[in-house]
Amino acid sequence: MHLFSCSTKIKLITLSSCLICHSVMADSFEPADVELTDSIKLTPTVTLGLHQNDNIYNESADKTSSSIFTLNPNFLLGAEDGVNNFSLSYSATSGIVEKNSDDNYLDHTLLGSMHYEPNAKNRLDVNLSFNKLHEDRGTDLTEQNPNAVLTPIEYNQSLASFSYQYGALSSQARIGTEFAVKSKKYTNYLDLSESRNNNTNKIGLNFEYDLGDVTSLTFDANTTDIEYPVLGSSGISRDSKDNRFLVGLKWEGLAKTTGKAKIGYQSKSFDNSERADFSGTAIDVGFAWQPLSYSTVNFMLGRSSKDPTTDGDYIKESSLFLGWNHAWSEKIVMDLSVFLTDEEYVGNTDRQDDMAWFSSSLSYSLTRWFNVSLGYEYMDKNSTADNISFDKNAVKLMFSVGL
Repeated sequence: MHLFSCSTKIKLITLSSCLICHSVMADSFEPADVELTDSIKLTPTVTLGLHQNDNIYNESADKTSSSIFTLNPNFLLGAEDGVNNFSLSYSATSGIVEKNSDDNYLDHTLLGSMHYEPNAKNRLDVNLSFNKLHEDRGTDLTEQNPNAVLTPIEYNQSLASFSYQYGALSSQARIGTEFAVKSKKYTNYLDLSESRNNNTNKIGLNFEYDLGDVTSLTFDANTTDIEYPVLGSSGISRDSKDNRFLVGLKWEGLAKTTGKAKIGYQSKSFDNSERADFSGTAIDVGFAWQPLSYSTVNFMLGRSSKDPTTDGDYIKESSLFLGWNHAWSEKIVMDLSVFLTDEEYVGNTDRQDDMAWFSSSLSYSLTRWFNVSLGYEYMDKNSTADNISFDKNAVKLMFSVGL
């Protein structure tokens, strides 16, 4: 669990959940399942966090520090039948901010997934999620003015994605398709937030061709329609269409690495000609190197454009992630991570942001069902826009308990 802004947490969660990332877990921390049937199991866990953050509002000066207490119960329901599996999880996170109780929050996350292979040539994956989340004051919509609201801004976010692949894994070629819909809707401070509600519809095709035993040539093409139902104060629509074409390589078990390296073209065109369109290079590179069974190094490099939360028409973003996960023993696991981004805002602004984030943690499994971790995080953000540059430090002590 990261202590910084909601948008940062989502981005880091996305990185850590990448398919090529493999985390080493302490073997001795294995919460027990509750067997509901012969094939369906429920795994409950609870995590208590004690945090100290020296800049809870991301302020450039006169920083506000506070202790933050978090409680995170999680319930995972799962079943497996050979290669087929499904899971359903619910998680709630309650945050109590000692400095100001108005900043307290309660987030909910419901996730469901299914992988189904009726035979060797067909594979179907379904992912569904519904989240009730928040933006800490001083982040996202209030990044330049945390005092613009009195409590955290709240929103609902839902996602449904379906992907299908045809072709046996042992065959030389496979083809697949993907369809996804996503919605984000703010639920309070609507005068400030409502114009940022958005819906996206994505459809894509992908192709893999084996070049050898462990490497494949890949081709991906997708198009995404992005709709903002409510116009902002400018009266200029943000609706757009995003097209991406990527070609590259995918590999598994090559020199103890698993990963992908893709490069291609991205174009973003707005429905309203008063906004600036984008076209340029897109990069998606990432690999996990596992020199030892208990040690993994993760690397990711990306370049693309994305929609902004506040300023500009779009953001040209370059990002770099480097992480090391190492188990010193069956009970002690260390994590080190560095994340760098460079963001250029385009459209009636010359804003430029650079961010560096560092995280370290050491976890110790006292028993099979009880784990303790101590972590430190540092963030430094510089911007050409006023009241956005800041730095912050956070220390966290986490207790995780299972059955």
